[in-house]
Amino acid sequence: AHDIDDGLRAGLFGVDDLKAMPLTESIIKEIDRQYPALDDARRGAELVRELISYMIGAVMAEATRRLSTAKPQSAHDVRHHHEPLVAFPPQVAQQEAGIKAFLKQHMYRHTRVMRVMDEAEAILFDLFARYQASPADLPAEWVEGSERETEGERARRIGNFIAGMTDRFALMEHQRLFDSTPDLR
Repeated sequence: AHDIDDGLRAGLFGVDDLKAMPLTESIIKEIDRQYPALDDARRGAELVRELISYMIGAVMAEATRRLSTAKPQSAHDVRHHHEPLVAFPPQVAQQEAGIKAFLKQHMYRHTRVMRVMDEAEAILFDLFARYQASPADLPAEWVEGSERETEGERARRIGNFIAGMTDRFALMEHQRLFDSTPDLR
């Protein structure tokens, strides 16, 4: 549900696009019936709130049903039960899968998101290649003791350094070392 909120805020899709799924369509129709003058930002917030409430209610009801059937007496009983005791009912699990499929197509694989991901990946490749070719560009503490490293050991050290970077630090390093850095927006 929070990813729906993120996608709406980023403008990757609109509230009405979410009517493609029966669950969100019915929630949106009820929101529109109750609050006909709501703007899209508020409709989206209401949708997310209602969707979270629906999913919590569904998992609570299913967990209650499963626990009353299983009647576990110990943590061992819970751990060794033949199925999860806390889960969505099958219909809600299918609805959740539909939401995930929608988000994959309209958000996670959106052309704008993919462009940013490609540019971020290029930044990391640039940094790795630069540090491989010019180890002195690394901070001094990451260069110490590297004189006798094999190529594989150096690659692992550089990879570890890059893996520890925040997004902001990686961008700042790229700006420091290269003439041009993509704007990841």
